[in-house]
Amino acid sequence: MLTPEDFDAAPRPRWQEGDRSPIWGAFDLEAPSPIFVASIPEIATALSRLVRFNGWGPRFYSVAEHSIFCDEIAREAGIPARFRRAVLMHDAAEVYCGDNIRPLKALIPDLERLEQGVARAIAERFDLPLGFSAAPFDNAALAAELREFFPFAPRDHLPDPGPWQPPRLAPDVAALEFLRRAEGLGIG
Repeated sequence: MLTPEDFDAAPRPRWQEGDRSPIWGAFDLEAPSPIFVASIPEIATALSRLVRFNGWGPRFYSVAEHSIFCDEIAREAGIPARFRRAVLMHDAAEVYCGDNIRPLKALIPDLERLEQGVARAIAERFDLPLGFSAAPFDNAALAAELREFFPFAPRDHLPDPGPWQPPRLAPDVAALEFLRRAEGLGIG
């Protein structure tokens, strides 16, 4: 458990000296520390308000909904809870980095590097398995999302989405469902 003393003792970037806001106060994107990672309720709330696909979908669809969807696919596949923790939290770094679309990450490699550093800090903070890849579940969810939201988008590079349908949750409901799943998986 982190204490106020841990917070006070941790180095801060120059531009954040003295700022103790819960999210951005001392979080350094260039040198992320697990000490300054937000709580699960804060992450759930932020992800529920962060839109996927840069807002281009036919309806608001949050990163929290996507994360819940990925976890549901992993649960149905029989993935053990320890690894489902990583699946549910696979986009938690987007709380700090935003939901950058894959083509943008490919054009700007530093975005991927930045997000990976933040993801490592989050994994350390919540004891998530680092060697487990959420990619199969992320790609399965993406295939179903593209089928529903962008039916003419190419998706032959993705797995067949089968019967999966993205959830339809209001932001506050998505935050609560994300939090419920996180607590059920022992994250927090």
